[in-house]
Amino acid sequence: MATLIPLRASSSSRGGDGVVWINPDHIVTAQQVFTDTGSQVVLDVELKLVEVNLFRARLGILADAAAASDAWDAFIVQVRAT
Repeated sequence: MATLIPLRASSSSRGGDGVVWINPDHIVTAQQVFTDTGSQVVLDVELKLVEVNLFRARLGILADAAAASDAWDAFIVQVRAT
């Protein structure tokens, strides 16, 4: 049985903040996207899944670049664990 992980769609990619459930086995590429607003860091992941158009999902809004890097590492661990 496939293991699914939830990701929050970034408002810039799907016009809202809904949850997208993905099968990590279907990830073709995953690219981290950091946006530093000056007071916080927004971390998105740009994903290409098998037979799905490229889209962005929000991994978090964090205090600084170090926290964003830790959140990215946690995402990668979650993907590899499945």
